[in-house]
Amino acid sequence: MKQGRRNLRLLAFMFALFGLLALSAGVAYGQNIDGNLVGTVVDSQGAVVVGAEVSVTNVGTNAVATMKTNNLGEYRFDHLPVGSYKIMARMTGFKTISEQVDVLLNKTGTRNLTLTPGATAETVEVSGAPPPIDTSTAQLGSNYDTLYSQDMGITRQADLEPAY
Repeated sequence: MKQGRRNLRLLAFMFALFGLLALSAGVAYGQNIDGNLVGTVVDSQGAVVVGAEVSVTNVGTNAVATMKTNNLGEYRFDHLPVGSYKIMARMTGFKTISEQVDVLLNKTGTRNLTLTPGATAETVEVSGAPPPIDTSTAQLGSNYDTLYSQDMGITRQADLEPAY
């Protein structure tokens, strides 16, 4: 009788252990460490540039990913590790363009590039570019500093407590 109870307890313990393992494996798949970068390459008159070579280089690791634009002039880099990147676009008959872009966690940033006609030996490097815009979701986010909170009449909990 004692042996039967011991086996039943062991079996219950094993089911509980496997259940916890199964739950934790499902949670582990939800951890993202990357983001995406998409955009369109156009010429100075707004026409799409088909077959342009677009490459992204991670500033911290110098890892490079390269692709060509499709028949709509679009490119897409999926699963880029979060960080700063240098994006370059080049095509025969156009000046090479280079811009700095940040890839954000679990976001799809959009960076459209405009190539200008000229010698391929020339490179146009843009610095101080605006942050990429996430056009794939409807999420909005803001950071509020203390001055903005005071201007809006929002106070911290510590400000509401009486001073003794």
